[in-house]
Amino acid sequence: MKAIVLFAVLAGLVPEAFAKKIEKKKLPPKFGEAFSEPFVWCEVGGPPGDCLCFEPLPCGTTSCRTYDEELGELERVLKENKKNFTCKDAEILSCGPLRYIHCNQGKAGERLMVFDEKGKLRAMRRRSDTVEFCQNKAFISYAGEVTSCKPLVRMKKLKGKAKPPKAPAEDYPFSKK
Repeated sequence: MKAIVLFAVLAGLVPEAFAKKIEKKKLPPKFGEAFSEPFVWCEVGGPPGDCLCFEPLPCGTTSCRTYDEELGELERVLKENKKNFTCKDAEILSCGPLRYIHCNQGKAGERLMVFDEKGKLRAMRRRSDTVEFCQNKAFISYAGEVTSCKPLVRMKKLKGKAKPPKAPAEDYPFSKK
């Protein structure tokens, strides 16, 4: 089995991050702590999949779309009203100097992107109804870092009628300590 995975990585069929065994840590990261390697933290005694996934940003630190680029793309796709686009609720939120773009995909999951005051992608939280993150160990993935700002304030509703999502700091382990 290891030989097959190694061949797939070398052949470029599987990204190396997915081929390496993901480390399990005893504590989740602190607010604002950047993740350079993927890892999981699992609640002791929790059910299978009751872990949180922590990963670097999928686009790295330099090739991510800016806030304006991401918002422009979302607005373009919403305007085209493509049937295969699954964003049921879309909105722009803020908290202090941070700006957020939220897309609720219903049963397919949710994505909350966090941008700094210069428009640079700083963090992302994704949720899924299936255990798909960090090699099928978690329903929730934090990428980049976990931001501590709360609550989120809706600036503009782009689509749908749902309430704004909770800020990452409002549903994060140890956020009340």
